[in-house]
Amino acid sequence: MSNTTAQSSATIEGEATARALEVDDAEAAQAPNQTPHDQEGQEERTLPHRVRTGPRISPMGALGFYISIIVIFAIAHAMFGTLERSDGSKITDAGDAVYFSVVTATTLGYGDILPHAGLGRALAAAEALLEVVVAALFLNSMWLKYTDRIEAERSVAIEAAAKRKEARRLAVYLKYFDTVYERWAVAQRIVTNAVDEQPVSAEPRSAWSFSDLQWIFFSSRSLTRAPSTSAVEAYYDALKAITTELRFVLAQFDIFDSPVLYEAIVHALAASDALDAREALISYAQAITRPGTPGGLSTDAIEVLKQMLRETTEQPDPDVLGPNLLTPVILLNKALQEQTKVFPNIRAGLKSLAQGEADVRRRARRRLQRPSLKRDR
Repeated sequence: MSNTTAQSSATIEGEATARALEVDDAEAAQAPNQTPHDQEGQEERTLPHRVRTGPRISPMGALGFYISIIVIFAIAHAMFGTLERSDGSKITDAGDAVYFSVVTATTLGYGDILPHAGLGRALAAAEALLEVVVAALFLNSMWLKYTDRIEAERSVAIEAAAKRKEARRLAVYLKYFDTVYERWAVAQRIVTNAVDEQPVSAEPRSAWSFSDLQWIFFSSRSLTRAPSTSAVEAYYDALKAITTELRFVLAQFDIFDSPVLYEAIVHALAASDALDAREALISYAQAITRPGTPGGLSTDAIEVLKQMLRETTEQPDPDVLGPNLLTPVILLNKALQEQTKVFPNIRAGLKSLAQGEADVRRRARRRLQRPSLKRDR
């Protein structure tokens, strides 16, 4: 029994974490059967926490108050001569007064020293009652300090379990996000490549010239799209898909602990909206691939646009150039540059966030496996 008690007391600090991990494991067994959108509607369960109001006294403060009362009443007994021995002799020694005050405060009452007359009895009664109250305050403060520590550990464990659950959801979701990202990357390579160069990588192209964008109005060369679909249409469809998923990430996952990642997603969405030239560029593509489209560019305008794209290798300054046929293409090029820089970093940040929480889980398990925290079974 003593061995079990010793081992149980050694596990006090790890109990809350262990319970949270056990609940976490039970939830993990059901995770493969859930999709991100199944989990979307689930509400997070939180356990209520006690809220204490009013003044709080520390254990050391209560103990100091307890001792000070003993000293004060001992001085009062010594000053007023209110004590006598059991044989009736008076007591004037301060040491005897302190001894009587301690015996009275602890409610022992040996009877070898007695209070004399009404004042002595009143002081003894007041001290006994007051010390009972202070002793209760001391024990209560000790208990509150212990429960506060346990509740703090429990709260940390619950929060860590919630983060691990969120990381698992994010890891499952990233499998789908990767397919959307790769679709965007392929569309980006097509829209920034020469017409005769096939995309062979699911990673975005890092550098291109402005004149490479002359082919965006022609076929996307995608086996999953209609032959009449232009490269710029395919790109904007892929861009819409990935920005939709980024909005889903902001709405459904707790990434506020990663402010850099959160700001990157918000910045990417804002830049994509600000530099959106989809309507103008698709109208250009329709006019080039399907001449005579109502409301489209004239034949002369189309030829001018083609010539300007072929001859312009560096992106023109829109402030110098002014509004013209190239303005939508300039906006697209700026958007491509921004997205090519930010989207891969967002993808890496999401993976790092999921992996980081998995590392926290492994460290918690290693902590529970230390000999001092193993529970007696």
